[in-house]
Amino acid sequence: MFVSAFPTRRFAHGPRAMVSGCLLMLLPLAVSLRADAQTTLTVNVNSNAGTILHGASGWLYGQAEDGLASQNLMAPTKPQYDAGKPPNGQQHAGGDVSKTIPSFLSSGGKGTQIYLQDYFSTFYPNPGIASYTSTVQGIVNGLKSDPNFQSYIYVPFNEPDGVVYGKYGTGITNLSGLESDWVTIFNAIHAINPSAKIAGPNFFLYDSNSYRSFMTYAKAHNALPTQVTWHELTSATYTNWYTDYNDYRSIESDLGISPIPIVINEYAQATELGVPGDLVQYIARFENSKVYGCLAFWVTAGSLDYLGAAQQPNVPTGAWWLYKWYGGMLGNTLTVTPPSTTSMGLQGVATLDGNAHQVKVIFGGGSGTINVALQGLASQSYLNGKVHVTVWGVDSTGDGGAPTTGPYYIQEGDYTESSGNTAVSVANTKSTSAYYLIATPAKSTSNVSSTTKYEAEYADLFGPATVTYGSNTGYSGTYFVQGYVNNNGAVTEFDVQAPNAGFYNVDIRYSSPSGNTSLNLYVNGPQLETVSLPGTNNANSWTDKMVTLYLIKGINRIAYGSNSSSTGVQLDYINVTSTTGTVTTYEAAASNNTLGGTAVRENNSNAPGGTDVGFVGQGSANYVQFNGVNVPFSGTYRMLIEYSNGEVYSGPEAGAVFRSAQVSVNGGTAQQVFFDNTVNYTTYQELAVDVQLNGGNNTIKFYNSATSPNPNIESGWVPVLAQIKIASAQ
Repeated sequence: MFVSAFPTRRFAHGPRAMVSGCLLMLLPLAVSLRADAQTTLTVNVNSNAGTILHGASGWLYGQAEDGLASQNLMAPTKPQYDAGKPPNGQQHAGGDVSKTIPSFLSSGGKGTQIYLQDYFSTFYPNPGIASYTSTVQGIVNGLKSDPNFQSYIYVPFNEPDGVVYGKYGTGITNLSGLESDWVTIFNAIHAINPSAKIAGPNFFLYDSNSYRSFMTYAKAHNALPTQVTWHELTSATYTNWYTDYNDYRSIESDLGISPIPIVINEYAQATELGVPGDLVQYIARFENSKVYGCLAFWVTAGSLDYLGAAQQPNVPTGAWWLYKWYGGMLGNTLTVTPPSTTSMGLQGVATLDGNAHQVKVIFGGGSGTINVALQGLASQSYLNGKVHVTVWGVDSTGDGGAPTTGPYYIQEGDYTESSGNTAVSVANTKSTSAYYLIATPAKSTSNVSSTTKYEAEYADLFGPATVTYGSNTGYSGTYFVQGYVNNNGAVTEFDVQAPNAGFYNVDIRYSSPSGNTSLNLYVNGPQLETVSLPGTNNANSWTDKMVTLYLIKGINRIAYGSNSSSTGVQLDYINVTSTTGTVTTYEAAASNNTLGGTAVRENNSNAPGGTDVGFVGQGSANYVQFNGVNVPFSGTYRMLIEYSNGEVYSGPEAGAVFRSAQVSVNGGTAQQVFFDNTVNYTTYQELAVDVQLNGGNNTIKFYNSATSPNPNIESGWVPVLAQIKIASAQ
């Protein structure tokens, strides 16, 4: 489902929106289902409910193009599956899976679902099964040369109980037709790719009788789906989830079918996107049942369905921090008992991470004073019945994609188990907010309430990087990270939210008792440099090493990894503070730049420098080349592009049009860069791109060699360019 913000907020999938509204009228409203009066969440530390799946982390049309949204937003949430349209699909302006899947897989995703019917411009025509089969064959054949061909999951039908085979408000009306056509499309796909993954039946609402009939038919015709799918888009999820889930699993059992992965590839109501206390309702249910889910597409593409701020592809909403916390939970899930499993209210997920010696709990949906009861701490020798607990919160930024300034510190302290129970009370909670509790061995030496300090023991750890909670001294917070020996793959990654783009000093506090050492520094993915770290007197002697980085607005992933010279360095924290640096501005309309073809200089009072260059693109002959871009030495530089793109597709599925450019430095191989939509042409915003420059003068050329493959919904034009800025350091 999709709500367009261009130019007005309306439902673009008209029939779906209309029936969705009817269903919401028939079902109890979400607020009436909230059980706020019950405020105790019980966590059994001496339990094992299976390895955490991170199943609820995914989205439908959450990406519009490569880089929209950024990998900085995607990767920390540990995404599993997403969904979008086939190449050349006419349904929406963005979301072509062939463009979005590379960055999704690089962010840790398992695979991408293709809504095959989104090839059509309307929702949805019924061309007849013969014609539709030919369309599907064309899509699958067209993807055979895609390097990610085997990572696609095909969804033949979307909400067949609402359109083509049914009617919203009534449900499925032609189940036998759907079953027969499913087998036809299933066989057509497998004839092209015998190992293809196929998902379905993808109902708008789970229906026991229909799913039993469908699975019976599919099994009899050797056409069982690889993933079983349906949608959870109404408040009925709160009351019915466990009943429906158990019913479906009983259907498999009755039919002798081994459990098939379930993907709820559209979940959450429109008003719940961006609201942490509402979204934790789904996370808890899906994680408890070990199913996957994709946030619903009620908004503009490219915002991860409002985990990212609207038109700001690297800036988080309040909901993003909930999913980032969820993504940072490792180890085994614990049994969590909420006040109710059939109402909207206090819910949570908990894990025990034996590697980091931590219990982590995300929770929300309650209000007032919430009691988190940790039971059985003494069952873990390293906790020994006494823990240090820290608690953070993040508030809702609403369902409009508004940005957040980030989470806030609430409380911390040591807690001792009494009669098998450790009670942690968190006061003044809000039902729309979410909260994050970490319990560690009681080794704290200082509070962690600093707004600039990021403790390593709370960061994301990869490889052999670990927290041991031994007998060391002199560290900050609750302990430190170690395990950096030679090139062993140990990495500690900090997710830092910068309020504005600019220069920041990043101080790493460390101990290196084995002498001089070094670590690789990674910023937003690639390695930036190797940082030399002088040795310290002993393991309890700590010192700092500062680097200056240019950070982009929003989330920046700053990571330190081992290399061949790493000799047991220990990481305590990083401290990130704003500083100054040199940024050189180059106007696109400057007289020394070269313009080709249709490109034209324009006076524009809305542009940052009062001028811009337009009509670049729609063929490589139409370009602007910045000349004389001067830097003191060769290396990687951050280029900031000031642009405007207010193009809107006004067809039956109205929405933003996303433009791109090919950027070539000194005549070299061009990189393709995608730009978010700015809603109108009076608004300019900044996009950061890393470029390799030579010491001295350089040229940077912007063009687009391709014309629009889908002229109604895609643009071959480059955005209106006002300036580029070159930061002297990253």
